[in-house]
Amino acid sequence: MKKISIALLTVALAVSGSVAAKEKELNIAADTSGLAVEMSQNIGRMALGMGVKEPLLISKSGESVKVAGSGSTVCAIKLAGDKIQGVSCK
Repeated sequence: MKKISIALLTVALAVSGSVAAKEKELNIAADTSGLAVEMSQNIGRMALGMGVKEPLLISKSGESVKVAGSGSTVCAIKLAGDKIQGVSCK
């Protein structure tokens, strides 16, 4: 019984740690996109997943959002209203 309790506690701590890591606050140096905060956060997290390094610089030109960071990777995200239509990262 004691071994099962320890195993369950270990699993619970591992899961809670991974949830906390996903909810980490983004380091955004500048956001001049004019998008809603939630949309900027979602785009920032997507760009991080595609290799852009923090701190993030988020800007908008027309229907395209550009996300750059401290590394060389830059993502261009095409929007249609509040929907993401395409992502291109180089």
